[in-house]
Amino acid sequence: VLGDLDEALQNLTNLKDLRRGLVRVAAPEPLSCTVMPDLIALYNENHPGVDVRFDDVPIEQVLASLQTKSGDIGFGTSGVTVDETVESHVLWAEPLALAIRADAPLAGGESISWKDVRDRPLFNYMANLATNVLSHVPVRHHPKTVVRVNRVNTAFAMLKIRKGVVICPQMAEALAHGFGLRLLPLKQSAVNWNIALFARRQETQWHAVQSFVDFTLDFSEP
Repeated sequence: VLGDLDEALQNLTNLKDLRRGLVRVAAPEPLSCTVMPDLIALYNENHPGVDVRFDDVPIEQVLASLQTKSGDIGFGTSGVTVDETVESHVLWAEPLALAIRADAPLAGGESISWKDVRDRPLFNYMANLATNVLSHVPVRHHPKTVVRVNRVNTAFAMLKIRKGVVICPQMAEALAHGFGLRLLPLKQSAVNWNIALFARRQETQWHAVQSFVDFTLDFSEP
């Protein structure tokens, strides 16, 4: 009887934690301004009592927040390095595309190759570009000039006024169009951007945090 009572009290506590919990989530661009608003809104529809606090920061800060316990869940690319305190789940593979000015000669095609744009400056906001992207492309087709920026919107803004290209996931198409740019599929070689969820490992997972993880895994299924 005491065992049944303990179990009932624990279930009640779990339910209260889930209804009134707090989940601290972080993600970098372009995830922060494409997928995350819809994901959080859908989660809140299903769990209206859970307070989801979202922070849009570079991927380095996403992982740091998990390691310092100032964050619960983070999103980014699966190619980043995590330690044993963080678990990761690959969600889906997003094809990479190339943003180019609409008045560029190559903008009229249906796709574009790495070879076509190797002489154009690449405005790059992606962390670990060499490991996550260029390692899948023949070296002879690598861009000759890489201009580092911190945000995808900065890269698009620079491309709007200067000759060059931006490599970004297909999900950023609406953002690219907002800057008057054309987004074309990358061929020869096609490369995917593997999106992952990262969560702090803990012996007893907070119920609201676990519910957000489970919801995201269901959300990402095709």
